[in-house]
Amino acid sequence: MSENKPEQPNSQEPRAEGVLTEKGVKIAEKSSIDALSQRGYGTVEKDVCTLAFYEALYLVDRQMLEVKDK
Repeated sequence: MSENKPEQPNSQEPRAEGVLTEKGVKIAEKSSIDALSQRGYGTVEKDVCTLAFYEALYLVDRQMLEVKDK
């Protein structure tokens, strides 16, 4: 019998931390912003990347993002 184990993140994938806001998930770390925006995620304004909720949900599922509440 096989167990359902959580998928391990790929070592090449960025691991970002974001903060939940009313408009989406905000990421302030420069290296995470660069890695995610190069892949087409989020919108960058004033050194902050804002992910739409569906983007954040996908990245959390892929274990590429950890979201924290304010």
